[in-house]
Amino acid sequence: MAAERYRDVDEPVEERVKDLIGRMTTDEKLAQLGSVEISTLRFPEAGFNTEVAAESLAEGIGSISCPSAKNLAATHSAESVSGSMTPVDRATFTNELQHWLLHNTRLGIPALVHARADQSSCFIGATHFPQAIGLAATFAPAQVRAMAREQRAQLRATGARLALATSLNIARDARWADLQHTFGEDPYLAGRMAVAHVRGLQGDALRDGVAATGKHFVGAGLGKGGRANAPVHIGRRQLREVFAEPFSAAIRDADLACVMAASNSVDGLPASASHLLLTGLLREELGFDGVVVANDNAINRLVSHHQVAADKGQAANRALSAGLDVELPATDCFGPALRDQIESGALDLSVINRAVRRVLRLKFRLGLFEEPLVDAARAGVSFGTAPQRDMARRLAAESMVLLQNNDGLLPLSPAGRISVIGPAADDHGVLLGASAEVERDAGAGALVTPKTGIENRAGATAVVRYAAGCSQSEQRSDLLMQAVELAADSDVVVLCLGGNSDADADTGLLELPLNQQQLLQAIVATGTRIVGVLLGSRGHSMVPACTGLDALMLAWAPGEEGGSALADLLFGDLSPSGRLPISLPRHAGQLPLYYNHKAGGGGEPLFAFGHGRSYTQFDYGQLQCPESVDTHGVLRIAFELTNAGLVDADEVVQIYSHDQVASVVRPVRQLIGFNRVSVPAGETVTCKFRVDVSQFGYFDETMKFAVEPGDVELIIAGGSDAIGLAAIVRLTGDRRVLSQRQIVATQATAP
Repeated sequence: MAAERYRDVDEPVEERVKDLIGRMTTDEKLAQLGSVEISTLRFPEAGFNTEVAAESLAEGIGSISCPSAKNLAATHSAESVSGSMTPVDRATFTNELQHWLLHNTRLGIPALVHARADQSSCFIGATHFPQAIGLAATFAPAQVRAMAREQRAQLRATGARLALATSLNIARDARWADLQHTFGEDPYLAGRMAVAHVRGLQGDALRDGVAATGKHFVGAGLGKGGRANAPVHIGRRQLREVFAEPFSAAIRDADLACVMAASNSVDGLPASASHLLLTGLLREELGFDGVVVANDNAINRLVSHHQVAADKGQAANRALSAGLDVELPATDCFGPALRDQIESGALDLSVINRAVRRVLRLKFRLGLFEEPLVDAARAGVSFGTAPQRDMARRLAAESMVLLQNNDGLLPLSPAGRISVIGPAADDHGVLLGASAEVERDAGAGALVTPKTGIENRAGATAVVRYAAGCSQSEQRSDLLMQAVELAADSDVVVLCLGGNSDADADTGLLELPLNQQQLLQAIVATGTRIVGVLLGSRGHSMVPACTGLDALMLAWAPGEEGGSALADLLFGDLSPSGRLPISLPRHAGQLPLYYNHKAGGGGEPLFAFGHGRSYTQFDYGQLQCPESVDTHGVLRIAFELTNAGLVDADEVVQIYSHDQVASVVRPVRQLIGFNRVSVPAGETVTCKFRVDVSQFGYFDETMKFAVEPGDVELIIAGGSDAIGLAAIVRLTGDRRVLSQRQIVATQATAP
């Protein structure tokens, strides 16, 4: 046998890939495009199941997937699911798996082991940070990148090298359950958050990082009726400028390694089997050169759901030919049905080789051939550290949005009689959001609820009492009566409402459950002052029912330190600084609702994108902005930001643009830059921004991405509907044609 160049670390990656593919049989190639669920290789034993491996991994395997906690809990015992494994157990299992592949398959190709990396990395002891929509509310990419570095360390410690994150979907419909996993409604904000998360996971070089997966390409957030996987009806321009832009940002600014194709269709094109989307848009226009994986069972859905393939073989053929590479979570259509397509001549082997080449290239870039094993004994060192909990607490505090604060009720005094009431007040589940059942059960002791956080902060100087008032699912008269009596005998009530839905439970309702409505009405009737706190993956949709309260805080699903962070804000240890990453509707009839609608559309939201109250007042002034800039140039602006109040606080400065006259209809306001700025009480800082003129580009009538001469209005404020500073800038020179791949992000200089 010729020298195995693919094992030589000094050879270029492309040469190693070429050498290895030349040695592979068709079955070995197909195996690299398939996957096996972790639970299959562990069940029913706790350790690695060599008998199952001998049957399912004989030709090797491309990926070992980690299904959702919901699917695992439904099909396996608690002891068998990956989410219930300790880091040491998971690392040991991964080592056994990789060792088996190295020594029991002909070519010894290691597997790409997956894990989640959204709110947590799904192992016992993993840090539970705020949910993605809460992270978006921080407007703090630097903190999100630091968080992702901690997730990277935890994943690598267990042997996982591909993260099933980040969600790059745009969320414009509050009925959609997966909104909780996104960075909100704005493509610029979502793009900057995505870049931060991907950079934190992947590191400066993939060999030292974890491959991130951007999902779901493309348009998944605007399904008909707010339903997951429902058909999406959007035009070519909106598809690129809005829904593809976060992917474009992650590709051009963070070298995104992996993309997950969506399960929905876009204007009749199934996203998992569209050459126009996966090759034309993703690879040729946006420049993606990594691996494309399927969403759960998305290839089979080409037969059962979209009805664009007659059988599994045709579905596999269409997906691969379009540009998809790997089937998840388990090999189905990419098994015997795909082999039949090759043998019949319906699919050329070159299409298989193209996908295999991408998979192997990623494995070589990750260094899996050189270091497939990890130090299992030390896997736990990266979990549950004090700095990680501090980070979780800080992010949770920065994510919470103070929607209203009538008569300055907040911050509270840690004295007197404080009642903590509501089904979300002492519920671990609402801290973690949906799809976290296994992790929640395994790590409940580490989670700080609002009740516990308030007791820890004020219990020594105030009388803190608790009543559930009702359960998450039903009303009980005894619980309601107890809560009413407690509220009537209190100086202030912290009323914690909200709840979760799993990722498949879209809803047409934007209101509190009936039992929580009854509780709310009964507590209001006591006349006691009320601070409302909405938690969980459905908290945002329940805001309209709570606007009559004295103060209202949207806490999302804030993670393990959510209760501590809430107490920090309620008692004034920190000033609220979260800002809405979505527009909150008044009722479902307004949906889909988003601030950057085109001229002539939209509606008045209950609370607008970018909104958030503080315990101080910020004043904007002394804007320095040139009157004109060349279409090939850079716009440099500066202004003064003054904290006119008595407390130190953070302001989220936001820059919006609006085309005065354009060749196509443009958004009434579009975010092009932001920065979180800390300003001590009574002081003034100078904020500076460098805005590349590419931020004013858009797709014209001929679908060319261009910056056109003309007047652009700039608005600088603390929210999309706020009043701040404004200026008109004239773009001069020639019409500049570029591509979406050439957009340059706005840079902020810290004061």
